[in-house]
This record gives sequence, structure tokens and C-alpha cells, in this order.
Amino acid sequence: MANLMNEVARHLSNEVITQLSKQLGAQDPNQVKRASQGVSELLLNAISRNANNPQSGGGIYGAIKKDHDEGILGDLMHVLGGRKQVNNPKTMNGTGIVNHLLGKRQLEAAQIVQQMSGLDIFKSGVLMQLVAPVIMGVVGQ
Repeated sequence: MANLMNEVARHLSNEVITQLSKQLGAQDPNQVKRASQGVSELLLNAISRNANNPQSGGGIYGAIKKDHDEGILGDLMHVLGGRKQVNNPKTMNGTGIVNHLLGKRQLEAAQIVQQMSGLDIFKSGVLMQLVAPVIMGVVGQ
């Protein structure tokens, strides 16, 4: 898990955090950075739980094989900024990824991210949807 967190952190560079801050309308990139770290940890834990569950683990593996690839990681700034399209639109479906991984626990997760970072709860929820495709891209590697 630590290796995945390090890989995610590598892709969520200061430049990417600044881009995400602009998209969220957040004033403090440091809040967004802390929130991104929290989101990454929550989503990677959810992926790990799902992968260890025989009933849902195949779903995660299938989703990664079919819908998500590391291709977004090569030009993340342009993809997140909407200046580059991905081959499979499902790769960028952050809402679907978060729904699949967290289900009814999304509000609870956004509250945790808010408490960790100070980023408002709405922006924390949106950030989860923006970071989720990055997480899946890293896992897809």
C-alpha cells in the first residue's frame, strides 16, 4: 500500500495540485494537497478492501482491465485541465469510481477529508471525483 501511496503522490505533483486547486476554486493549495493525500488513502483502502472481498474483487479487477489504464498519467495536467481527451471516457468517470468504491459512505469520506485538510466538505467531495481516475490509473499500472 505504501508503494501505491508513493506512486499516487508522485503523480499529484505541486503543478497538478495547483491545477486541482483552480478547478475547485480553493484558495490554499496546501489544503488541497492534504485533502488529496487523504482522498488517496481512503480510495486505496477501499480498493484494497474490495480486492480482498471475493464477491467484489473481480469487479475491481475487471473495471481496471476494461475501463481504466495508466494512460491518463502520461499527460495528467492536460487531461485534468480538459485539454486532452482519454481513449475511454470511463477512465475519467470519477463519480462512478467513487460510487463503486465508497457507495453510501461518500459523505462520511468527504467529512474525513474535510477534517484532515480544512477543505470544505463540498470541495472535498468534488476532489474525490477528480482524484479517483488518477488512483485507478496508478492501480492499473
